[in-house]
Amino acid sequence: MKQSLHYLFAGFAILLFFSDCTKKPIDRRNKYTGNWQFQYTVRSLSKGSPEVVTTSNYSGEIFYDGQKDKKHFVHFKLAKDWEEEFEIDKDGALIQCEKRGEFVTEKSLTINGTSAGCRTQLGAEISYTITGTR
Repeated sequence: MKQSLHYLFAGFAILLFFSDCTKKPIDRRNKYTGNWQFQYTVRSLSKGSPEVVTTSNYSGEIFYDGQKDKKHFVHFKLAKDWEEEFEIDKDGALIQCEKRGEFVTEKSLTINGTSAGCRTQLGAEISYTITGTR
């Protein structure tokens, strides 16, 4: 009797232990986060002004805040004063307004975007191309 009570108690303790363990799902964004080298070209054209082309490199990062961010969104720190947020789908496509890109692999990406129909600033037309590697 004492032994069967012991087994009953042990079984109950094991059941209680495993019922409190909830497995967190793996977040697909994890494979893309971290430090990245970005190369970008930005073209800006304002009415009455010549086209301005800026090309640069930046050691940035891709990150997200699991507490604050929507489930499928990542942040790109592309330059000192340039941060963008993109939605990432299950295939690694990046979407923000009309800006679209993709993770070609877990270690490379491309993004092409324009301001047309999205965030046109003071009549300026802006387009950019971003590549990244890690």
